[in-house]
Amino acid sequence: MIKEHLSMWLYLLAGIFFLAAIICGVWILVMRKRAKPVTGKIADIQLAAANPAFVNAPRRAQILYYIDGKEYLSKNLITVPMTAKIGDKVAIKYIANHPSRLFTQTYRYMVILLLMAAFCIMMALLMK
Repeated sequence: MIKEHLSMWLYLLAGIFFLAAIICGVWILVMRKRAKPVTGKIADIQLAAANPAFVNAPRRAQILYYIDGKEYLSKNLITVPMTAKIGDKVAIKYIANHPSRLFTQTYRYMVILLLMAAFCIMMALLMK
């Protein structure tokens, strides 16, 4: 009895993950059409980890860029290599109708959601 209920919940959870992956993929496709490329400079760098003892911790940067002669400072941060310094040029994409927002979405989130859905289905099948 418990296995049937758990199996049902796992299938439901897999469906939710699959639906979220589809929504994520469609949203990325729509936003990708609105993204415009530009070259900017790194204005500020922050460590993702609060503890500076983590030498290989990812670094996040705020980007300064110009669109049609107007200066923009990105509202969101992007991940940059450990070797990046303030003033380095980087190729970025911004969202056309919100120029201060950078386009940072990748299909990685969609793939993770699909893997989670597949895991739930596998667990439900093993429960039978």
